[in-house]
Amino acid sequence: MYRTAGSAGSTGTHPSPSSYSEKAVAGVQALQHWYSPSFCVYASPAGWWNSANAVTVVTNYTVATGDTQYVTALSQTLANAPSSQGHVNFTNNY
Repeated sequence: MYRTAGSAGSTGTHPSPSSYSEKAVAGVQALQHWYSPSFCVYASPAGWWNSANAVTVVTNYTVATGDTQYVTALSQTLANAPSSQGHVNFTNNY
């Protein structure tokens, strides 16, 4: 941890930069425990909305870190999840 000056001279404690990446790794690993490869979505009670949020998180993680270990799950989800949920695609007109 390191301390930084906040507004009006107050100090705050922030995680060190290395722990940001450690927390990102731990968070994505935990999130992937909810992933169901057979349905290509995140397991119940996640539902389609939270699955979409999870895909966004994993995509952002992949781009930010260069870690490609979840690319297969992302591509399978985008290819198969709509039909597993009874939809033609992920696109809506709103």
